[in-house]
This record gives sequence, C-alpha cells and structure tokens, in this order.
Amino acid sequence: MASSLICSETQSRVSSVLNRDVKQYGKKYMFDCNEETCWNSDQGDCQWVSLEFPQSVKVSELKVQFQGGFSSKTCRLHGCPKDGAFTQICDLYPEDDNSLQIFPIQEAPAVDKVKIMFENSADFFGRIIVYSLEILGEKPHDHFFKASRERRGGSCVKCSMVWRHLGNMSAVLPPHELM
Repeated sequence: MASSLICSETQSRVSSVLNRDVKQYGKKYMFDCNEETCWNSDQGDCQWVSLEFPQSVKVSELKVQFQGGFSSKTCRLHGCPKDGAFTQICDLYPEDDNSLQIFPIQEAPAVDKVKIMFENSADFFGRIIVYSLEILGEKPHDHFFKASRERRGGSCVKCSMVWRHLGNMSAVLPPHELM
C-alpha cells in the first residue's frame, strides 16, 4: 500500500524562493500541512523541487496543490539512484486552479532522488506557487533493508518480501515474482 515518502530525513531543494524570503515563502511550507503557507518561487523559465530520500523508494503517486494563476502547465518527474544521473519518469499536465491534483505514476523505477520540473508557468514571469506537495509510494521495510544489505539476500518473515542482489542492481521482490 502506498504511503507518504516524505519524512523528516528527506532532504529538499528548490530552484528559487521569491525575493530569497525563505522565512515567508520557503520550501518547508510545501510540507507543513498548513493551508495558509506555501513555497513561492522567484521568476524564471523553469522552476523545480528536488527531494532526496533516506533510502530507495518507488514512487506511485504525486499530489500537488498550486495557487491558481501560478501553476505549471507541464511538469516533468525525473528520478535517479543515489549516485546516478536523473532520467525522466513521466510528464504531468496540471490544471491551472487551486485544487489538490493527484497524478498516478505508472511503473516508476526505484530511486533515491526525484526532481519535479515545473515548465510553462501560467504566470507571465514564470513564478510557481505550491501550497502542498506529497509523494506517495513504497519503500523497503527498514528492518529488512538493513539486514539484507549485509548478506546480499534473504527473506523477511514479517512481510514475505525477498531481497536479491541481481548483478549491479538490487531489488525487493514478492515471492511470486521469484519463480
């Protein structure tokens, strides 16, 4: 089941903040669950938000709430492993309104970082305003992930998932996919 992937250990970065006023418009306000606060970018062609997770994740859904008139007409979701280069996962086409918009992400690879590129702003100056941003998906169970890294394979009694080292990549697989 998908759950929020953003936690206190997730590191976030943004392309800009309006007038560099992070106290009033900083990135933290996208994640504070407060309807009165937001991240407000400065002007520019392409604004972005990047998130680095404490462990590999598989993104299955993106939720975003813009300020109408300051939304992005096109968003590109990119992802990468810890030391890899970003590759495009999908394109998203938000509406220019104030509603919470939900985008399912199909067949995303496991990544350690994501970057959301906000292209074609509805605002003439290229500003983006985001009241809420949430990334949902799955991550390996912490107890299982740590044990598996040490021995390159094994199974988890609690969730019946199996960790396998497959050449230069690793995967957590349900037992039926191993046969």
